[in-house]
Amino acid sequence: MIARRARKVDAPQAQILRAVVMGPPVAYGSKRGFYNPKLKRVMLVNSNHENLRTWQDAIRKAMIASHPGVPTDYLRPVHIRIAVYLSRPKNHYCKRGLSGNGLASNFPTRKPDCDKVARAVADCGTGIWYADDSQIVDLEINKRWADDGPERTEIELVMAIP
Repeated sequence: MIARRARKVDAPQAQILRAVVMGPPVAYGSKRGFYNPKLKRVMLVNSNHENLRTWQDAIRKAMIASHPGVPTDYLRPVHIRIAVYLSRPKNHYCKRGLSGNGLASNFPTRKPDCDKVARAVADCGTGIWYADDSQIVDLEINKRWADDGPERTEIELVMAIP
């Protein structure tokens, strides 16, 4: 009997991309409609159109900077993790540090809504990190207090291993 050496097979590596956008997040707002007589149809726009566009441009720039060019697994299913860090309101602080309100509030329960932030981030990745946001199979979003730094949104994408 001939002994054979086991060949080491390289396991497929998951591709991980990360982007950080500084500043407060802007949620995908409600739609507002108006009739355009020249086009003879109703036009829909987001209620916070300008703020959302600026924030989404910052997200796209961060995504492009994190991975110039098209990812190698552009058409695979993806997992996305979004962490939103918000600053505490002034009534959470007193002269000695966190006040009673600050100690009682473990998580931010104010706007923006998690689902609307996730929708805005997912739309930004289309054409940059993945072909279409329908490829997102897992989505995790967290809102936390930015006790360790400024307000920011951290985005991480993991390509699913086949």
